[in-house]
Amino acid sequence: MLTNIRLNNGTTMDFDTEDLPLGNNLHPLLEVLKNSDISPQELFRVAHIYKAHYEECKTILEFIKTNHPDFISPVEQLAMALDLQHGIEIDCNAAPTSVLKGFAYLHKKDYTKALACFSKERFTFGMDLCNYYYGTPENIILRSLMHLRNMEYIEPSKDILRSLLEMKSIEFHTDERYSEYIKIKREVLEDALFGLRLVEIYNNPKNIDVLQRKAEDLISKGKYEQSRPILESLNINDKNYLLGKIEHLKGNYNEAKQFYKKCISAGQVNTRSYVLSKYANERIVQETPLTFKFDSQEFNDFNVFLKHKNNVELGDLNGCSEDMRNFIVINKGVSDNMESCIAKYESLVDNKYMEKYIAMNNLIYFENRRDYLFFRGSPRNGKSNTKKHIKAIKEAVEMAPPDAKEALLYNQAYLSLDVDLFDSLSLEQAKIMSAYLKQDVQNLTNLNLIELASCLKDKEGAIECLSNKSSLYSNLLLGKLYLDKYIEHKSNIDLSMAISYFTKETKSFYAANGLGVCLTFKNKLSEAIKVFSSVVVEHKCAHINLGNVYILKGEYEKGVLEHFRYSTDSIKNIILHLKEGLSLDMLIVAYKKGCTSLKETIFEKLILENRLEEAKDYKVANKKLKDLYEKKEKENLAKSEELKRKIEELEKYKKSKNIK
Repeated sequence: MLTNIRLNNGTTMDFDTEDLPLGNNLHPLLEVLKNSDISPQELFRVAHIYKAHYEECKTILEFIKTNHPDFISPVEQLAMALDLQHGIEIDCNAAPTSVLKGFAYLHKKDYTKALACFSKERFTFGMDLCNYYYGTPENIILRSLMHLRNMEYIEPSKDILRSLLEMKSIEFHTDERYSEYIKIKREVLEDALFGLRLVEIYNNPKNIDVLQRKAEDLISKGKYEQSRPILESLNINDKNYLLGKIEHLKGNYNEAKQFYKKCISAGQVNTRSYVLSKYANERIVQETPLTFKFDSQEFNDFNVFLKHKNNVELGDLNGCSEDMRNFIVINKGVSDNMESCIAKYESLVDNKYMEKYIAMNNLIYFENRRDYLFFRGSPRNGKSNTKKHIKAIKEAVEMAPPDAKEALLYNQAYLSLDVDLFDSLSLEQAKIMSAYLKQDVQNLTNLNLIELASCLKDKEGAIECLSNKSSLYSNLLLGKLYLDKYIEHKSNIDLSMAISYFTKETKSFYAANGLGVCLTFKNKLSEAIKVFSSVVVEHKCAHINLGNVYILKGEYEKGVLEHFRYSTDSIKNIILHLKEGLSLDMLIVAYKKGCTSLKETIFEKLILENRLEEAKDYKVANKKLKDLYEKKEKENLAKSEELKRKIEELEKYKKSKNIK
């Protein structure tokens, strides 16, 4: 839209209000204004044109202040008004007029002080605004807008506002001093009603709201490319939000974020596009809960979800939907009470905040976690309804999108223990992995099969599942299965089978470790020590098994030292049983490494070995040990006195006999 700025020589300067010079492009304009003969009143018009662009408007006001010092007061007033418009608080006491001060209090939501300021100037428009916030507006338009907040009054309020359109003139009570600044005309009201979506048809093709509505409608219908030319023709911040929305809907999240950030960085805080851009951007990144408030159930739900995801205190759930409340309550209780969790979780199957196939899959998991764990060795206790669960997981597979089907099919294979299904699923994955790991495809397929075998309750079934395989992973698991059988049944045949499978893969730490355990069970302790010693350099955890073998061999101090090379925690309880077989110096080493329960034992042994100076460092509360220390100290003192007496007697005797 073009507007004219009058120069003092009678000529005019045209401004396109929809394509204003912004940022660095503003400097040439300031040079033109400086070199042109323009009155302060016209410069104020230029500033008014820029009122939606905070930094640029501020710069122009500073320009007026510098070049027309007689207008400092109105410039400062307009600067304060600009701050208020852009959501920046001002010092109420610094406001030069009661009206501006009233708007400052209005911004702070101190409606009582605002009303007092407006009443002082008899500024009816400000008084009407305060009454609007108090819920008792006298102005017919504000009263209708207030009713729009209540669902029961939306239609009657629309009718009132539409009837205003039919009036030739609109009565708006205000004082004459502000009559030139506050006029509500038919055109303005039509724009406002269309912007509020209270009228659907508006014959003003140049109106920004009309163009924006048309673009939004095209976007909602998926006609993205048709909406772009319209958006590009607009010079409003909403454009960046809508361009971001297009990319967001198309799945181009990085591009969407760039547009949203442009809209946010424009600094038009609390505008519709700003709020929606912050909201939409956070839906992508999901990192920081939103700090501003927005009267929307969807917004409240999403913000609570963000807090939950990022471990931020949730606070109350006011304004959230029942679905979100259930979602939060269930997530809080998952680890507390499994029975209660399952009962509550069933409500999530039709919860809009969780895909149905995910809810069904998770419900099946929780029911099986209650009835039998998905871990080898956990028996089915008869409660589980496997057929029902397999049927449910198949339904979940059917409704899941392509990218989620594979994971659900794996769960189906685990649940039904279907080897063929598992093999077919893992083959493609194994092909991809083999390219990176440079391992045989069949070996990697076997690796997945081992995961399935680990779910089998029956060890014989797992052994049968793997018996026709011959790979590193199958040999490791078969060795482990036979070792577990030996520990359970003490059959030497099982132990020999475990050794045979582990021996096939001696280059593997896990196989070597398993072989060392088997040799220990066969009481071949020296051979077990050699095996564990061969892997302990690269695999520190082998120090524990090596230490255990030394202890079994009776070499306690070597065993304790091996444990210390990995972790003190692994030996604390063992040392309590070994303390009688350890030297005092070794006990002191263990104490210094964190085995504090040895304090009294060390204190007692130091006393018995007459190392009282060292014993002083161990402060014990045991009265019996304290008495023992004092008794030993007195004995030593008595011995010292006796020795001193004997030395003195000897000296006297030598003198009496003249012995040198």
